[in-house]
Amino acid sequence: MLKVRGYASVFGNVDSYGEVVDAGAFSDWLADNPDTKLPLFWNHAHIWDALAKPIGYTTALRQDMKGLYFEADILDTKEGVEVQQIIRAAGRVASSFAYKTKSEYPEDDVWHLSVLEPKEVTATNWGANPKAYVEAAEADGEDE
Repeated sequence: MLKVRGYASVFGNVDSYGEVVDAGAFSDWLADNPDTKLPLFWNHAHIWDALAKPIGYTTALRQDMKGLYFEADILDTKEGVEVQQIIRAAGRVASSFAYKTKSEYPEDDVWHLSVLEPKEVTATNWGANPKAYVEAAEADGEDE
C-alpha cells in the first residue's frame, strides 16, 4: 500500500474547462459529511468502465486556503500497484475530481463553482487544473 497526499482541487485559478473553483466551495459538503471516504481512481476509470474498481480511498479530506486537500491509501490491487509505480517514478502526477455542482455562476466568460459535492478523487496523466496533484506521502518520510 502507498500513502499519498495532494490537492484534488485548487481554488482561484481558471482550469482547462474555463472553470474556477471558488474558495470555500466544499464547506457545506465537508460539514455534512465529516467521515466520508471518497474513492480514488486512476484517470476517472469509472467514467469509461462501469465495472471499474477504486484503486484506493481517501483517509483525510479538508479544505484549506489552497483548496481541497486529501490523503489516501492506494491499495495493493493489480491496478493499484501499477499506479503506485507510476507515482513513485514520477514523484508527482496530476489530480482531478468528479463532482456535483450545487451552485455556479458566470463571470467574465469563466464559470465559478461556488458550492460543490465531490464524488471521487483521481490520480491522472492530465488534470483540468494544473495546480492539483498527487504525490507519495513518503516524500516527507510519512510512509510506513
